[in-house]
Amino acid sequence: MSKTHTLFATYTSDNGPDPTYTAMKFTVSCTLTSYTMPAVPAEPTFDLSYIVYDPPLTIDLSTLVYTENPTCYYSTSTAITWTGLPSFMV
Repeated sequence: MSKTHTLFATYTSDNGPDPTYTAMKFTVSCTLTSYTMPAVPAEPTFDLSYIVYDPPLTIDLSTLVYTENPTCYYSTSTAITWTGLPSFMV
């Protein structure tokens, strides 16, 4: 369902009343309500537990796909963050 919005602007005048005018009209044609989370990568199989002195664990997250609900065909980007102890990161 599309919805049109109007952005109004007011010019602050030194003389006389402040005129208000339509600065822009825009239409939102699709609104995402959620994303379906991707499944855990199947390959390689891995254990996410941390073992001291183990070699670094690399997991390819480039294959993860987040599905739009509803499908609006927007482009997306992903940012992965770490909440663990930074002194242990390589």
